[in-house]
Amino acid sequence: MASLFSRIFCCLLLTLPAGVWGAATADTAFFENRIRPLFVEHCQECHGDKKQKGNLRLDFKGGWESGGDSGPAVTPGKPADSLMWKAVSYTDRDLKMPPKKKLKPEQLADLNTWITGGAIDPRDTPPGAALPKAAAPKADGSFWSFQPPVARPVPAVKNTAWPANDIDRFILAKVEAAGLKSAPDADTATLARRLTFDLTGLPPREETLPAKSLDSPQALEAFVDSLLASPAFAERWASHWLDMTRFAESSGGGRSLPFKDAWRFRDYVLESLRENAPVNRMITEMVAGDLLPHQTAEDRRRHLTATGFLALGPTNYEEQDKGVLRMDIVDEQMDTLGKSFLGLTIGCARCHDHKFDPIPTRDYYAMAGILRSTRTLKNYTDNVAHWIDTPLPLDGEKETLLQAHEKEVAALQSQIAELKDQLRDAGGAELRRQKTIKSSDLPGIV
Repeated sequence: MASLFSRIFCCLLLTLPAGVWGAATADTAFFENRIRPLFVEHCQECHGDKKQKGNLRLDFKGGWESGGDSGPAVTPGKPADSLMWKAVSYTDRDLKMPPKKKLKPEQLADLNTWITGGAIDPRDTPPGAALPKAAAPKADGSFWSFQPPVARPVPAVKNTAWPANDIDRFILAKVEAAGLKSAPDADTATLARRLTFDLTGLPPREETLPAKSLDSPQALEAFVDSLLASPAFAERWASHWLDMTRFAESSGGGRSLPFKDAWRFRDYVLESLRENAPVNRMITEMVAGDLLPHQTAEDRRRHLTATGFLALGPTNYEEQDKGVLRMDIVDEQMDTLGKSFLGLTIGCARCHDHKFDPIPTRDYYAMAGILRSTRTLKNYTDNVAHWIDTPLPLDGEKETLLQAHEKEVAALQSQIAELKDQLRDAGGAELRRQKTIKSSDLPGIV
């Protein structure tokens, strides 16, 4: 019998809207992370709520849409036709913005991407304007998504012979209220095919089809349980988990680095679903696995592997301002935690009190402090930073042998470094006095 978690998880995912992770969400996130901060830093001092040079405002969508004295600032989808792009690219002698210093190449690239993608801008109202009552944030907990489930009375239906359970009665009540009739019940082969596609993503094989009718609740439950227990179910629904936790095998950013151990996190998710692991345990391991107690080396390996969730984000490890890099990593982690496990968007509160989800900036930085207290990067001064690699423990004698091997390797690496230093300095003073140098004058292998 499959666990209750498998049943609930299956039902929840089947009811997710198709566009939850769609392009609109990605475009809005791009604006909030890349474009809004650019406007705040470089544009709004002269084109904000207090000052509007050329009668142009850039602190809300309507400002650049109506434009200033020269007309609309942006033509969505067409950077070449946009006055804003003409100004920031410094192609016009008389129109250069910002006037003191041209934007960085990466900022220009972000702005071009934003305009080309349709100039998505969620700032529908000017700062300080009163929000419509329906859109006002409800930080007091009265918003619908924060309400606990409430049991509703089962509705009465006319066709009392059709429902097999109370869920059917809720469905049938809506069908009857719309003046519709239910379609005929699917035959056994059709129902089995639909269930197999829904739960495993694969067509049924002949040997997996039920041998008898699925008309009885017991037969239907047994067939569903067999699908939930199959490896294909875990494989199909692990892909949803990986999408939700933004799984990738490289970092993206300015210099994309391969996550050579990303497969371990993928396998962790797959094995957890196969073993019917409780969802609360999976979330705890992903967020704080390195802090959890463990009885065996296997437990410790699983806990450490789960924390790969925090490292797999799209990060530009080439960012030269390491303070910004650290906070960008924290921001991305919080954004993913909110969207994956809380049903909230958190990232907006990095710059201002959230206008829709009840998260003030104060709470954002309180949460950010928790993640900031964790050492995330191996190096904070190099040109390209790097995430921290943690050795996974082995069992018993294997762990002892591995530690001994690592000590030998470390000793050899230290000797190699010393020899390199000796070669680097050998004959240095004498060579510098020579006007010409032959290969035979140089130590080592040339």
